[in-house]
Amino acid sequence: MKKTLLLFTFFAGTIAAWGQQNSRLQLAPAEPVALPSRPATPALGTAPKAFTCTDTIRYTYAKETILGTNLFSTFTIWRADNESISQTFLLSGASLSIKGVELLGSNFISGASGTASITVRASIYNVDANNTPTTSLGSGTVNITSTAAAFYHVNFATPITVTANYAVVIDVTSTGGIYRSYLTNGLPNQSYDEPLARFKSSYYPKSLGAFVDIATLTTGDATNFPQGPHHFEPIIAPIVTYNMTSTATATPDPSCIGTAVAFTGTSNPAGILSNRMYNYQIFRTHFGTAAADSTYAWDMDNNTIVWSASHNYTYPAAGTYATEYYTLGGFWRSCVDVATKSVTINPLDNASFNYSSNTLCSSSPNETPVASAAGTYAATPAGLSINPATGELDIEGSQVGTYTITHTTTGNCPNTSTQTLTITTVPDASFSYAAASYCTGTANPAPVFGPDASAGVFSSTTGLNFVDANTGVINLATSTPGTYTVTNTITAAGACPGDVQTATVTINQAPAAVISGGGIGCGDGSTPVQVSVLLAGDGPWDFTYTDGTTPTTVTGHATSTYTINATENGTYTVTSVSNANCTATGTGSATVTFNPTPVVTISPVAALCETAAAAVLTGTPAGGTFSGTGVSGTSFNPSVAGDGSHTITYTYTANGCSGTATTSVTVNESPDVTLAALTSPLCLDAGALTLTGGLPAGGTYSGAGVTGGVFTPSVAGAGNKVITYTYQGTNGCSGSATQTIVVNNCASITELTDLNITVAPNPAENVVVISTIGSDNANISYSMITQDGKIVLAPQQMTAGAQATIDVTSMARGIYFIRFASEKGTAVRKVVLR
Repeated sequence: MKKTLLLFTFFAGTIAAWGQQNSRLQLAPAEPVALPSRPATPALGTAPKAFTCTDTIRYTYAKETILGTNLFSTFTIWRADNESISQTFLLSGASLSIKGVELLGSNFISGASGTASITVRASIYNVDANNTPTTSLGSGTVNITSTAAAFYHVNFATPITVTANYAVVIDVTSTGGIYRSYLTNGLPNQSYDEPLARFKSSYYPKSLGAFVDIATLTTGDATNFPQGPHHFEPIIAPIVTYNMTSTATATPDPSCIGTAVAFTGTSNPAGILSNRMYNYQIFRTHFGTAAADSTYAWDMDNNTIVWSASHNYTYPAAGTYATEYYTLGGFWRSCVDVATKSVTINPLDNASFNYSSNTLCSSSPNETPVASAAGTYAATPAGLSINPATGELDIEGSQVGTYTITHTTTGNCPNTSTQTLTITTVPDASFSYAAASYCTGTANPAPVFGPDASAGVFSSTTGLNFVDANTGVINLATSTPGTYTVTNTITAAGACPGDVQTATVTINQAPAAVISGGGIGCGDGSTPVQVSVLLAGDGPWDFTYTDGTTPTTVTGHATSTYTINATENGTYTVTSVSNANCTATGTGSATVTFNPTPVVTISPVAALCETAAAAVLTGTPAGGTFSGTGVSGTSFNPSVAGDGSHTITYTYTANGCSGTATTSVTVNESPDVTLAALTSPLCLDAGALTLTGGLPAGGTYSGAGVTGGVFTPSVAGAGNKVITYTYQGTNGCSGSATQTIVVNNCASITELTDLNITVAPNPAENVVVISTIGSDNANISYSMITQDGKIVLAPQQMTAGAQATIDVTSMARGIYFIRFASEKGTAVRKVVLR
């Protein structure tokens, strides 16, 4: 047979083509094909538990569309040459069931080659270590008639189970059939190239009926493959199912606050979940499109997500947590499996304890602490005699000195606390604070003791609070600014006297600076954007703010607000604020962004007459709005605007900035045109009537039967004929007025006397009486019209031998016509109202 090579490739932006006789390979960029999108991965906590995952492994398609240039090629498979193409899919450590195969292709007909319908077979093969198909495990077929690219599905009668690497093999079983298979990009050296495709043909010498990889087929074949060796792969996808199971463990459970819990997730089948061909997350990390694997996730039930199969986690609070372990599998269809573990975190024991005083006299009796929970006691340094089980102190058996006592609980969640205690012969309560004054918002100060002094119980004048009255540490956050006298009281104990000492300390309110405002500015910054600084505390204030690059210092500012007129892009913050006593850091930020003002134009609108149709308005960039008198949407209506000059504004907004352009349009007034009543009615055979009465003079008459200002009834024909008078002014605008001429076919009108109808009085003032007495007409209708053809009385019915009265008192004085119609004919009677 005669075979023709047709190879298209993109090279330096140009399409080149080669042709040669006695060869028939077709490898060409294919037309775009509408393919389904990969669905988004379900949000954590919303997906149902999926035990069985059914997925279409569109691996080769994903490599081209996600990693490549979305450029497909085609390759023809000829039944006459016993040709097949295969694609290997990797699998280890797991098994899966293959229900069928999806393939992208079409029937190929070229000249005398090809048939109207082909049968394409998709088979599952075992492969050897070189990815070469060896034995068939099963197959199915699909019939294809269309020569346009489309997806086809081959369904297997019985699902095929595979446990190792396998190949999908495509061939044609119908005599004379040619299948056009769609491939990944046919150009060599693609980033995603893999040696997974094989080709078999009795036509190509490099194959001779055996499977060879594509690179072997194309190496050194400059005629058919001038670009060099290829690694293109067919767009075929097995449709697979497999079971997913996830288990979750947490150790220890229950646990205690502060103790890390080891969470371990196990997901099966591991060999599929870790395989880039079946797990889209692994696909992305393998080819470098994702920084980390997103297959496994723990929802810790406290707004914390951890992306890992196993990890250690320390809960910050006690409680029972329903943790969920998610496995996100699937390549094209997301498959989610969830395992739930309840984890209990118990609070630490309350290890607090207290002796009656922090200072005890050496002659005092034994002292036992009050504790919240059982535990053990220890003291440092040596010299204090203490019972480790109860904490009881043997005062007489202890040496004078200061000791740190530690209490460790023995419950399920052990905890510790400490207390400093001094044993002395003569109590000394003298103390001071390191500074005479402190600022709110700084570290809480503790009292400073001399060599023999110690803490008793601290108190203060109202407004100052302690973290602990036994330590004398001041709570600056809850204390009110002011000057206070602090008292340290050591009570008398046994033979030891008491002691009371005082110190003075001042708490100053720290200044505060909160920055806010900012936003979008337009243009070059000549119009600033305001940023506000709200100051609190005692002024005046010194503060420094920055736009993220340049610091600016303001000194001696007396009011509680300060405005920054920002003219540069940046994020504005206050780095420090101080007053006479304290220094603090500002809070808040304000971002300022200057966007360019759009350059806007509007197309001019030519002068219009006020009776003209609405003009279409255009401006650039498109998508803005028009405004002005007579403007609606993108139209300017001159009749709404009225005559005169009108300004139309076009406004376009982008990124919060607006630009405008204007144009002026002139609306010319249309002349006021009138047309006096015309002679009417006229008989069809009446002579020509010269039309007059149109003002302003100099206009033109038009209508049926009108030529050169003359109305010819015989030309117009019988009926109501509208005559239009049009006048065009010097400004090019026109006006018009109309009148109606009634043309009767007088030759066919029966005389009024023949109808035995009378009209009286005529002329009339108040009423007109119509009488049919003596008429033998069964049905008579009558109507009344003006000279210009306007109906003032709609048709009325009357019978023979009757009378009808028309009230004309409200009608304008002038000439009217009464029309009559019956089975005997029609008639018109002129009536004058005076």
